[in-house]
Amino acid sequence: MTICEVVHLEGLLASGWMVNPPGYKTASAASAEEPVRIELTDQEVREAAKEAGIDGWETKRINTLRKALVS
Repeated sequence: MTICEVVHLEGLLASGWMVNPPGYKTASAASAEEPVRIELTDQEVREAAKEAGIDGWETKRINTLRKALVS
């Protein structure tokens, strides 16, 4: 890996250097493969559980509701 001036880039590429190493994934490619996780507040979890029709949404523990919402 190296950092170079733009004027030297073509010469380095011609001598065998690569812009990205083998197996390199751009940030957009990596994020497209992994689901985005959004953390909800406890109140938002309860509201989502209520909307999903989960029994006991008002009294169950938050972690229990989170698991029920994911599955």
